[in-house]
Amino acid sequence: MASAAQAQSSPDRPDIAGDARAPQNPGHLTETVRKNAAAAASVQQYCSNIENLSQSLPSRIFAEVPSSAGQPSHWAEFSTETEWESAGAPEPKARAWYSDGKVVLVRMTSHKSGETSSEYAYCYASNGAIARIAAVPTQQIQCDDANYRCLFISAFERLYLPDGQKVEVINDFDSRLLKSEKTVFATSRESPPEYPAVSDLPFAGLLR
Repeated sequence: MASAAQAQSSPDRPDIAGDARAPQNPGHLTETVRKNAAAAASVQQYCSNIENLSQSLPSRIFAEVPSSAGQPSHWAEFSTETEWESAGAPEPKARAWYSDGKVVLVRMTSHKSGETSSEYAYCYASNGAIARIAAVPTQQIQCDDANYRCLFISAFERLYLPDGQKVEVINDFDSRLLKSEKTVFATSRESPPEYPAVSDLPFAGLLR
């Protein structure tokens, strides 16, 4: 379970965890925190439903094709995974899911030289505004061969509340049945690019 996260707020907007200054109206602040928590939970539930829905829906495939023969790199659509692989499996790669004719989920994958792949899920509201960005998976566990010492990493996850606040989620719930003798908890510092709206996606022109 994700723990209460930090919200990035303007000076005149209380933080989701409460404003550091002594509040003149504690009751109002408590109500603000409650509303923010409810809004965050609503975004999480919406995006969870979208993720579940995507499992039964087809997706469109896009990728950034590298420059060649004097032509600059550009994004292109591929009809199937096979076509994408035949083109050399270019990256970054994106898959987009629709609901009621609108893009509601995009998963972008890329490999960095000498590193493992990274994948991020962009969940969009019906109005095209970003609702959540989350690493896939949202938790990573690295253990030694004996499972004695483990590093438990909370990967990137950010919620975008309707009022404009950004909430960083800490996924620190260890659901393992068999726990390691020693576990160190950490938070990933990796941050993916933001695309505040569907129209901001690098391949947005191909979605029409």
